[in-house]
Amino acid sequence: MESMPNVLLLVLMFVLRLGVPLLITVAIAYGLRRLDAKWQAEAEQEYQAETTAETPVLQSAAPVKSR
Repeated sequence: MESMPNVLLLVLMFVLRLGVPLLITVAIAYGLRRLDAKWQAEAEQEYQAETTAETPVLQSAAPVKSR
């Protein structure tokens, strides 16, 4: 029964060897998705601001009095 702790240790090390890099990769991907969503929202706000700034203001349609 001395091999049982060795097998458990081997399985634990295998899970750590695969699990830790996988968790780090998932965390980085999650952070990059949030950053991308933030940048997209900022770009949309900037585009909306530019669009409203470039829209010409219409003059009131007051009738012109002739003399």
